[in-house]
Amino acid sequence: MRSIKIFFLVSCTSFTFSLLWVQLATRADQPAVTETLIQEAIENVGQDFRYINVYRKPTAVPEDFKYILLWTSKDIYPFNYFRGGQKAFLDGNCSMVKCYVTSDRKFFGGDLTKFDVIAFNGRKMRTSDLPHSRSYHQRYMYVNLESADNFPVCAEQYDSFFNWTMTYRLDSDIPYPYLMVRDSKGEIVGPSRKMRWKENMESVDDEYAGRITNKTKAAAWIVSNCYTKSGRNGYMIALAKALKHYGLTVDVYGKCGTMKCPREGLGNCKSLLRNDYFFYLSLENSLSEDYVTEKVLTAFESDVVPIVYSGADYSRFLPPGSYIDGRKQPVVELAAKIYKLMHSPKEYLRYFRWKPHYTYNKSFAIKKAACHLPFLRLMRSIKFFCLVSCTSFAFSLLWVQLATRPDQPAVTETLIQEAIENIRQDFRSYLPEALPKDFKYILLWTRNDYAPFYYFRDGQKAFLDNNCSSQPITSLCVRSSTTHSSIGR
Repeated sequence: MRSIKIFFLVSCTSFTFSLLWVQLATRADQPAVTETLIQEAIENVGQDFRYINVYRKPTAVPEDFKYILLWTSKDIYPFNYFRGGQKAFLDGNCSMVKCYVTSDRKFFGGDLTKFDVIAFNGRKMRTSDLPHSRSYHQRYMYVNLESADNFPVCAEQYDSFFNWTMTYRLDSDIPYPYLMVRDSKGEIVGPSRKMRWKENMESVDDEYAGRITNKTKAAAWIVSNCYTKSGRNGYMIALAKALKHYGLTVDVYGKCGTMKCPREGLGNCKSLLRNDYFFYLSLENSLSEDYVTEKVLTAFESDVVPIVYSGADYSRFLPPGSYIDGRKQPVVELAAKIYKLMHSPKEYLRYFRWKPHYTYNKSFAIKKAACHLPFLRLMRSIKFFCLVSCTSFAFSLLWVQLATRPDQPAVTETLIQEAIENIRQDFRSYLPEALPKDFKYILLWTRNDYAPFYYFRDGQKAFLDNNCSSQPITSLCVRSSTTHSSIGR
C-alpha cells in the first residue's frame, strides 16, 4: 500500500509540474493546453498504472484469466514474440485478452498445476526437464517452426503427452506458416490444405513483360547453410552439371558459393536477380510435409521463377504454373526445360500470370498466433452454441404452442422442464467438465474402434441404450481420450 501511495504521489506531482511547464512554455502561435489534452494525459497515467498491475504484479491479475507458462526459454523463436503478461494479446488486437503469459515456473509458488496451458518449444525441449505434476484441466502445447526432420519428437515420454500443436504444418491446431497468400481484394486465402486457385488467369501486360525479358543468366542460389539433411547442395551440383551441357551455370551467392552481391544485403541481391536471372533455387534444408519457408518469396519478390525443392505439396502454397518442382523430374530434364524457357519468352511469361491476382509476404501469424489459442476458440464456440440452442428452443416452443390442435394437450410446465433438461444434457456432451461429480468414469486405454470397445461408444450411450435400470449403472461415463478433463480426478 505504501508503494502504491508513493507511486500515485510521484505520478500526480510529475503530472502537475508537466502541465505547468507546458502551459508556461507554450508560445503564442501554438494552441494552449486544452481540457482534451489534460484528459488524455490522465488516461495515459491510468493506463500505465494498469500495465504495472498486469506486467509487474502478477498477483493483481484477475482470477478469471487464463495463465500460459512458457516452459522452455522465452528467448527462442517464436516464444520471444509472446513476451510477458498480456502484451501478445493486446498487440494482436485479439477479441479476448484475458490471458497472461509468463516464463516463471514459480509464478504460483511452484505449483505448476495452476497453469491453464504449458507451452514447450521443440527446439529446446529435453526429456530430462519436464513437469513432474499435471492437472486434469491443463493443456500441453507443442510449438516448433523448425522442420520435424531436424527436430523429431520420437521419445516415448511424448506419446499422448501434448494436447495441442502450433507448427508450420497446416493441420496443426494453430497453423503457423512462414508465408501468407492474399487475393486481389486483399483477403487472406492461404496457404491451405484445400486451396482453390483462380482458373484461366490472363497473361501479364506488356509493361511487366518488358521488365523481365531482358535477363541473360540461367539460375542463382543464395545460401549460407551448406550441409543439410535434404541434400540440397548435392541437388544443386547435379543440376549445375546438367546445365553445363547447354553452356549455362548455377551462380551460388553467400557463404556456400564463390559469388557475392554487389553490396551487402538481401535487397541488393534481389535487384541482381530481377535484372539478370531467369530462375532461382528455393531449396529447403529438410524434406518435411508443409515445410515451406520464406525462401520462395525471394524469387516471387524478384520477378524470378522459383525452382522449389521440399517435402511439401506446393499446390497448398503457390499458384499452379508459378513454379517448377525440382523433385518431380530428373535434373537432366529440368536443365533442358530451363534452356527451352530461356529461349521462349511467351512460355516463360506464363509463369507470372498469377501476379495480378495474388500477393505474397511473410506471415503475420507471429502477431496473431496468440489470438488463435484453442481454448479461446472453445469459449467462442460455447457462446455460439448457447445462442443457437436457446434460439432454437424458443422457436420450438412457439411452434409447438401454435401447432397444438384442440384435441391435444397444451404445452405444460412439465413438458417445458423436460425440454430444458434435454438441452442441459446435450450441453454436457459438449462440456465434459459439466458432468455430475458422482459419475464413475471409465477410460478405454486401448483403441476404441476394436471389438468390443466400439460397442461402448462414448459417454453414457451404451448404458442408456440398454435401459440400464440401476442408478450406479447409469451414472457411468466412458471416454477414450487420455486428455479428458475427468482423468486424474
